Amino acid sequence: SKSNNFFNSLNGLLGAKKSWTVVTQGGLAPIGVLLADRNPTVRKLIMASPPTWKDITVAVPENELERNFNFLRTPISGELAF
Repeated sequence: SKSNNFFNSLNGLLGAKKSWTVVTQGGLAPIGVLLADRNPTVRKLIMASPPTWKDITVAVPENELERNFNFLRTPISGELAF
């Protein structure tokens, strides 16, 4: 999958004999935690404005995900968001 390819690429980069600092912002905080946990060369993790612990650990209801997806893919609201 695409996420596995992404992590494999990062793991290859982080496998060098250097120490790394991972910086994440917002909703990317869980990715930073995974990278720091999986790579002994990551010495520091900086999370700028991370989401609340509840937002990280509790799944978003499927109907809410579908509603948000449908809203963001419409021509008008999608263009406003992106």
